[in-house]
Amino acid sequence: MRVLFRSPVARATAGALVTVVLVAGCGSSDQGSSANSSSAIRDVKVVDDLAAKVPVDIKQRGTLIAAAEADYAPFDFYTADDPNTIVGVDADIAAAIAQVLGLRPKMVNTSFDTIVPGIQAGKYDLGMSVHDETEEREQSVDMVDYLHGGISLIVAADGGQDFNGLADLCGKKAGIAKGETYATILDEQSKKCSDAGKPAIAVSIYPTADAVILALDTNRIDVTLGDTAVAVYKANNAAKGKIRVVGEQFEDHTQGIVIKKGAELAPVAADALNHLIQDGTYDKILTKWNLRSIGVDESGINGVAQK
Repeated sequence: MRVLFRSPVARATAGALVTVVLVAGCGSSDQGSSANSSSAIRDVKVVDDLAAKVPVDIKQRGTLIAAAEADYAPFDFYTADDPNTIVGVDADIAAAIAQVLGLRPKMVNTSFDTIVPGIQAGKYDLGMSVHDETEEREQSVDMVDYLHGGISLIVAADGGQDFNGLADLCGKKAGIAKGETYATILDEQSKKCSDAGKPAIAVSIYPTADAVILALDTNRIDVTLGDTAVAVYKANNAAKGKIRVVGEQFEDHTQGIVIKKGAELAPVAADALNHLIQDGTYDKILTKWNLRSIGVDESGINGVAQK
């Protein structure tokens, strides 16, 4: 089953799926494709000083292999027009890094929970798919900071209220699909409401994610929760005119590109990404996908562990 709205918390824990919108389909496994020829990265040039620092084995191979689970628009996904080429934010960033380093990019589609083991085994050079940076994860792999993630409130596009944050939900009606871990967030906020003498949040559980969106459309609930970047993308594309994102993002996470622990590639990739940030390419990529709000100002390595 392909998941189009997924919490960053779910990405941090293999197998924990949090959904807001679902479509039928099955993910493929270990399917390779060349990166797309995005206009946002078409003019990226080789930086000789950085290319000279590429590890010998990768330089001899000539390709930079990036693994991703291609079922997570707008980060990694296939389009109906081209079911063989992975597109998205990750594909563009991986391709741009490869071009800076004088390499050919290669995206490989694999299941999310095999990416880190594949990196550790030397099967892939980069692990994409917006991995949340955690202290535990940074003990086993290096992570190059490249995005911010979080959760946002989602309301009906027509008539939905402009909530600023969770504190505004006291006395409101929220809906989530069965099994979603967003229930914990709503329960905690509802208790805060009650403790402050305000009405609790009325939480309804629906059998499917589609039913949650229908409940928004028909004004049976006031709000639901979803991954910020995916919600923004869907609000501007497949679900355009049905939903909109409101308020400030919460549950913020730094997200990283996964690289083998101690590998020479990590600082080179971070330097390449900083070059792309400085020359404007990174901003072009995020602008293309309407995700400038989740960009980083500077890349580093293991941002959580360094705090």
